[in-house]
Amino acid sequence: MAKQFNPFQHIQKLTSDDDYFLMFPNFLELMEKWKGIIQRASTQTVPLHNILLNGKPHNETYEIRKEFYDNQEIAYIFDVIKAGEWVQEHLEAEQLNVSEYQKFIFKDELKRGKEKENKKSPIIFVQYEQQLINGNHRMTEAYEKGVKFQEGFVVLNNIYIDWMITDYMKRVYQLNQDIDNIHLYLNKKEQGHQLQWDEEEFTNRFLHISKLDY
Repeated sequence: MAKQFNPFQHIQKLTSDDDYFLMFPNFLELMEKWKGIIQRASTQTVPLHNILLNGKPHNETYEIRKEFYDNQEIAYIFDVIKAGEWVQEHLEAEQLNVSEYQKFIFKDELKRGKEKENKKSPIIFVQYEQQLINGNHRMTEAYEKGVKFQEGFVVLNNIYIDWMITDYMKRVYQLNQDIDNIHLYLNKKEQGHQLQWDEEEFTNRFLHISKLDY
């Protein structure tokens, strides 16, 4: 059985057992800042599959699970109602090719049953995660009926992080995005790519930690 992801253990492993990340200037300082941010947000942890919003069971959620070393995992849980309200207010609906989106159908989500999906909430595809956080049943049903296109929304930026139901989930997700981006930067540097920004400017432009209070 998978264990709940521990961000502090993850940071400890990266800063003590892995010299690779230490090639990024101020990596230790950045991780110390992250520890403080996550510590403040950790009071909002939520047990998996025990979601309450406003004191009532909330079924209109979507869950993305991430696995890490040592059989650890975390579930990032999205408020689908909040997501639907945001995309309808800020984005233009698109005609999504039903056949092309079948590869993004999350099979476990289909097991929840059609009654769990609010058809009044729009179909939403998050580009970064390559997942439909709402509309899996409708896209599957449309494909089976031979429907070519379904109206939906494609989210290209990081706004979807705000749809997670706790600050703890948001901060842990942002921590892991920062780690992934630092890894990508170091990998390109190691391969001899000409980099557009030095480490300080890269931090200010692309790392969440530069935009958060700590």
